Amino acid sequence: MFAHIRKHQQWLFFVIIAVVVVSFVIFFTPTVQYDNLGGSGSSDIMGSIDGRPVSRKEYVNGYQEVLLRFLLATGQWPDQTDMARFGFDPEQETPSRLLLLDKAKEYGIQVSDEAVAKWIVNTFKDPETNEFRRELYDGMMTNGLTQRRMSEEDFRRFAKNQIAVSQLSSLASLSGELVTPREAERLYREEALQANCQAVFFSSTNFANLGQDLEGLEAFYTNRMSVYRNPVKRQINYLKFASTNYLAEAEEKLNSITNVTEMAKQIYVTQGTNSFTENGVVLSEEKALEKIKRDELEKIGLTVAKEKALAFARELFDIDPMKAESLPELAAAKGFEAQVSEPFTENQLVPNLGVQYPLTRQAFQLTEEEPFTTPFVGQDGIYLVSLHSEIPSQVPPLDEIRGRVTVDFYQQKSLEAAREAADTFHLALTNQLAEGNSFEAICDEAGHDRIQIPLFALNSQTYSGDRRTDLSTLKNLAFSLKAGEASRVSSTRDGAMILFINSFVDVWDQDLEKELPEYIETLRRTRRSEAFSEWLTEAQSKVNFAVAVDESEAGDEETATN
Repeated sequence: MFAHIRKHQQWLFFVIIAVVVVSFVIFFTPTVQYDNLGGSGSSDIMGSIDGRPVSRKEYVNGYQEVLLRFLLATGQWPDQTDMARFGFDPEQETPSRLLLLDKAKEYGIQVSDEAVAKWIVNTFKDPETNEFRRELYDGMMTNGLTQRRMSEEDFRRFAKNQIAVSQLSSLASLSGELVTPREAERLYREEALQANCQAVFFSSTNFANLGQDLEGLEAFYTNRMSVYRNPVKRQINYLKFASTNYLAEAEEKLNSITNVTEMAKQIYVTQGTNSFTENGVVLSEEKALEKIKRDELEKIGLTVAKEKALAFARELFDIDPMKAESLPELAAAKGFEAQVSEPFTENQLVPNLGVQYPLTRQAFQLTEEEPFTTPFVGQDGIYLVSLHSEIPSQVPPLDEIRGRVTVDFYQQKSLEAAREAADTFHLALTNQLAEGNSFEAICDEAGHDRIQIPLFALNSQTYSGDRRTDLSTLKNLAFSLKAGEASRVSSTRDGAMILFINSFVDVWDQDLEKELPEYIETLRRTRRSEAFSEWLTEAQSKVNFAVAVDESEAGDEETATN
């Protein structure tokens, strides 16, 4: 990989330079070029739907509409944080969007201009007065779409397609409408049937003092070596180009762009005066403007740091032979000091760097032949990284972790004793129930406490009873039994449990009469959704997008989302 990178350093420079952008400039002079997605040398065909080629322009239009859907759903354009929080990936959403639009055409769905106008009015109406708020619509056209180089025509196309997709969904999910009142009543009664039951718990804490000897400790350790095995760990060399080290240069760049104060005021007005807060208190205009300037200065400082890091990286990648120690050596020669990280596993963040998991993933891909990562962008700096060392996986000897193993050993013996006691009681319980004895009498004779479990049903969502069990376990046990039966022994976090069913309580007719209409509608919505999902899954098998957005496009996308 890095041998390839070294041959294409000019390409590398432009790819990485696109990752971090000067958002201050972008806000006022948006540069995202959706029409150039993929670069001038890329193919005009992005993929296919049922064998039909999908052009770049069609793909770009779909991509724009996916972003617009997110905007209307959340009130803001997606950034990387939003994408992670909402599980939103526009590159994955775009082919699905195009498929739905293709199917809408296939089904002959037509959307009138009048329907589009009504949709827009409904989307931008005041929820209290139901009146169309023209200022909201105009604001989005002026301050929203133009920043992404979209037009009002693009939005109207999106609205028209959104209506078509909604009509398509209704058509494809028609089979979900087939719910009769009798079927719904039967299902509702099943789901609302409540279990009245008691439980006997066998907790390991009640057996903690039994068998407190160390016989079998060595065998316990030997059988659980995989539990005590230390995972492979790595350490990296890293050189940080902190944005705060380049604020003076950043200020020069910022002042050279335009009138900083006027730009800050425009941001202040555009984003809204209430958008700038500190500890929940809205800042005054003066303090807000200072904050805007400071934030933009730091962002430009990060860009300057990136330029310095890339210059260093070019020299580093030119060193032959390629060696991990070249990073700290070159840093020292230039008056920098590379650091060595603390050991970390493949599932941990690199300690004390404040960077996200992708750096860990890259660090574990390093080899002696390819000891460097590409420059890594952090929140407040750029990192150059090389492999320092690897600590092999190993199982510590028993004497080294004897205290930990002993605690685990005692806990395991207590759990086993609790479950053995549960098995013994379960055998006696089932025999005596068969003889006609009551559950209460059997428990009292054996000296076991009976815990009343709050009533619950299959449609219950919450549980406020004994925390040694949970609602899912109770449902699985209770609704496989009849009244007067005891469950099998069920393991709990700290031992075991046996459930006994006193009775089942049917839903009251007045509750049924009140809840059934809403339940029928809910059932229909669920079935419509299931029917549409099945239809969509089958349709997606005919979609093929081998390439959506390449690495150079990722910079453009991030540009669009800053």
